[in-house]
Amino acid sequence: MTQRQVNKMILLKGIFYGVYAAIYGSIIGTGLSFGVHYLFKGVVDIEWSLPWINNGIACVGAVVTVLIATAWPMYRLTKSTIVDALRKEN
Repeated sequence: MTQRQVNKMILLKGIFYGVYAAIYGSIIGTGLSFGVHYLFKGVVDIEWSLPWINNGIACVGAVVTVLIATAWPMYRLTKSTIVDALRKEN
């Protein structure tokens, strides 16, 4: 594999992890939001609806965060060879 193919593979894997985290985070967050609404149903009279905007912001934030967390080590790796990186590690 060429260096460009490796970089593409790593970035695509980062995007996959970001989308995966965003989907699960949205599902869990929406469930918790409904649970809190259900607990306070008798105290506060507010109608609950799906938080589409908040879920969208959280999804974009998750993907961007994972891409940054993926791109930074990849950038450091491309600056040195694998053998040099292994020497520095030991």
